[in-house]
Order: sequence, then structure tokens, then C-alpha cells
Amino acid sequence: MKKLLTTIIAAAMIFSFLPAAAGAKSGKYEVFADGVENELLTNGSFRDSVAVKNATVHAYFDVYGIYVTFSGTASEMTVCFGSESVICEADFLHKFVDLSSSPTDFVSVSFGEGADVAEIAVYGENIPDDVQRWDKPCEHADLMLCTTHADDEQLFFAGVLPYYAGERGFEVQVVYFTDHVDEPRRRHELLDGLWTVGVRHYPVIGILPDEYSRDKYPDDACGWAIENAAKHGIGTDDLVAFQTEQIRRFKPLIAVCHDLRGEYGHGQHILNVRTFLAAAEQSADPGFCPESAEEYGVWDVQKIYVHLYGENEIVMDWDVPLDSFGGLTAFQVTQKGFKCHYSQRNTWFADWLYGADRTQTSAKDIRVDPYSRSDCCYSPCNYGLYRSTVGEDVMKNDFAENIETYKEKAEREEAERQRLEEESRRAESESISLAEESLRIYESESVSAAEESLRIYESISLWEYESESRAESEEDSRLESEAESLAQAAESKKAAISESKRIAAETREKELTSNVFKTVAISATVSLAVLTFIFIYLKKRQY
Repeated sequence: MKKLLTTIIAAAMIFSFLPAAAGAKSGKYEVFADGVENELLTNGSFRDSVAVKNATVHAYFDVYGIYVTFSGTASEMTVCFGSESVICEADFLHKFVDLSSSPTDFVSVSFGEGADVAEIAVYGENIPDDVQRWDKPCEHADLMLCTTHADDEQLFFAGVLPYYAGERGFEVQVVYFTDHVDEPRRRHELLDGLWTVGVRHYPVIGILPDEYSRDKYPDDACGWAIENAAKHGIGTDDLVAFQTEQIRRFKPLIAVCHDLRGEYGHGQHILNVRTFLAAAEQSADPGFCPESAEEYGVWDVQKIYVHLYGENEIVMDWDVPLDSFGGLTAFQVTQKGFKCHYSQRNTWFADWLYGADRTQTSAKDIRVDPYSRSDCCYSPCNYGLYRSTVGEDVMKNDFAENIETYKEKAEREEAERQRLEEESRRAESESISLAEESLRIYESESVSAAEESLRIYESISLWEYESESRAESEEDSRLESEAESLAQAAESKKAAISESKRIAAETREKELTSNVFKTVAISATVSLAVLTFIFIYLKKRQY
């Protein structure tokens, strides 16, 4: 019973390190390689591969995406689905193709001259998160991790990738110094591990074959690594040129490198950091490695951190829960990432990362070198600021201290652009308002001037008119006056004539009256005389 239990536990441990197929499939389907169904293409393992030129997938559901895992080298392929087709570059070993524009139950894939394919998987509408949909390598990297082997990024740099790529959303570029050409499965392990810890930009695989070169003396270990490289026709200058090209290509703000002593004394770790630092010192010089300078321009890395470097030391805390990973710490996420490196499950690294009893869950718990059982634990939390163009760290707990990321810079520049546009719009609006006000004032003044001119003109005209009218009126008055005078004169003359006539008439009347009176007087006198005579006569007669 005890033996059975031991066997079950061992099997569980082994399977905990085995790579799972990327995501749960949506349903049943068959894959045919050059007309023959081949279950090796659907068994979820990249350790088996099939040479194939044309593959077809018959699914019992609508396919929204196809995921092709190449064995050793990516190949160009043409995917036909529904009435559409797409040509895919030979860029990623793990290649996802989105077919959601025309879902179908039949997909054909042509690999041209042929390719070694490990797996072909298809998915329905809901694509699992662990299906790798890689972005191209960074155009500009906030942080570049200069790791040496497939798994070093999860070991000595534990916590870096989950925290900066996953949690903080930095543009992170991983550059491997070596290529496991003799162990192609390790390329798949590193891709699975990177995806697990939140990296989304496809890594760069180096030019140096992986070869062991450990020594307790750094110079000897590095010399051993240089000798091994020379066997493959690769010199130190070639490696410096490679490092310079990566710096200029990705223009990292921050670079993170291995320990100068190669952590546990690995010569390729030491060669990696030495060639990188040599490149970083000259990457801003266009005369150094002119080919990459011409292709990418020059670049000066703002901050370079070296693992376990004893100067300008900082301590990273990888034991803080991360929201992006459901409350797991950066170290715990790294432990999940390392499980993807199932080929390394029986190495001392596993004991170092998980603890001999597999109960270690904190980066701070890493105390002892499993090789020597000494206190040199190669803690993934300890770094030193080797070089900086932005000043020394003060807080000493963040690679990005004093750094403005490309996204932050873009946001700041966008905010500044919007601010300038707003100011420009405001200035333009004010200019328009000023122009309109000036036009209004001009028009108002012009109208006022015109009105004033008209008023003056009209005033002058009115004055002239009034003057002429007054003159005419005066002339009329004068004429009227003269006429009146003439009339008065005439009237006076007429009155004088009338008066003369009246006087003459009165005179005549008086003369006539006088004559009458005279006549009457004479008549009366005569009559009186006659009467007197008569009276006297009668009187006398009486007597």
C-alpha cells in the first residue's frame, strides 16, 4: 500500500510538470495530414511531430480559431476557411489564427514545401485564455530581460515578468542568449512559461548553443563558455554585436541582467552579462557595430540592473498579491511558469524554487544554495543599479523608479497634444472672436462713420437746403414785404386817393351843403323877407 501511495504521489508530481494542451477544446474534431488522419497532431504534446504539407480539420462545431504548434521551426502557411483564406508568416512556433470572420466546420492548412508540426487544435467561439496569441516582439521595450537559458527567466529572475509584464502592463521583451538547438522542446517550454506569467511579446532566441560551463571562478567559467562558442564559429565580438542589435532594436528603458558571477557560476550567464554590458557602453555610438546602427539607430539604456550586484542595491518584494493573477504573488506566478519547464523537473532548480518538500511559496524563503547548502541563495529579490542616466534610486524597490514608460510618455505627449490642440482651438476661437469683434467694431465704426458722414452730409445738405430755403424764404418774405409795402403803398395811395376823394367829396358836399345852406339861407332870408313883407303888408292892411 505504501509503495502504491508513493507511486501515485510521484506520478502526480510528474504530471504537475507536464505541459497541458493549450486550452480546452470546444468539441470533437479530426485532423488529417496529407489525407490521412493522424492522432499525433491532436494528442496535446509537442514532443511528437508530423511532417505535413497539407492538413485538413473536420470539426463537429463551428471553428473560430486554429492553433498550430510547429516542432522546431515555424513555417509560412495558408489557412482556408469558409470563403476566406489568410497567409501567415513563419514567425511564431505557437501560431494562433483567428477565423471568427467566417466560422466553419472545415479548415484546410497548406504548409507550402512542408513543415514539422507537433499539434493542430481548433476552438469554438470561446477561446481559452491559455491559447497563446502572440504579439510581435516589442517595437520599444520598457524593460528588456536578458536571460540566458530557457528557465532562467523563471528562476533567478523570479517575479520580474509577472509583476512588470502582467501586473503593471509594461512592454517587456525577453531576450534569450542561447538557443536549445539540441533540445527543441525547451523552446516550447519557454513559450508556455512566458505566456503563463503574462508576457505577450514573442521572445528573441539567441545565437549561442546551450552548453554547460560551470566553475567557481567567474573568469574561468566565462573562458570555458567562450571556448565552447568558438567551436561553433561564434566569437565574443559576434555576441557583443548580437547584444548591441537587441539594445538598438528594442530601445529598452530598463535592462535586467544576470549576476556578474553567473549566479551559481555558469559561464554562459557570465558571458551574457559581460557582453551585454560591453554592448551597452557603446550602443549609443553610431560608429560601433554600424550595421545595426544603420538599421535601428543608436540607443543608450537609461537603467541597467544586475542580479546580486553589490552597489546601489535594491530589494524587490515579489510576495505581494497581484490583482492581475487573482491574488497570487509574483513569486507564486513564477512557480507556475516554471512548471511549464517539465524537462527541468528533476534538477536542483526545482528544489531551489519550490523547496525540497514543495511547500515554499515565498521568494523570501529562498535561503540556501541546494548545490553547496551554503548561505549563497542567489535570491531573486536582490539587484544592484549598475548604470543609470536618470539618477540613483531613492526608494530602492522598483526597477522603474525615475522612469517614464513608453505608454506614460505617449499618454503625456497625447495629453500635451490635446492640451496644445485645446489651447490652439481656444486661441483660434479667441482669434475668431477677436476677428469677429474687430469686424463688428469695424462694421459698427464703419456704419457709425457712414451714418455720421450721412448725418453730416444730410446736415450739410439740410443746412444748405435750409439756407437756400431761408434765403428763398427771406427772398419770399422780402418780396412779400415789398409786395406788402407796394400793396400798403398802393393801399395808402388808394387810401390817399380815397381820402382825397372823400375829402373832395366832403369838400364838395360841404360846398354843396354850404350852397344849400346858402340857398336855404337865401331862400329863408327871401322867404323871411317875403313873410315879413307879407306880415307887414297884412299888418298894415289890418290897420
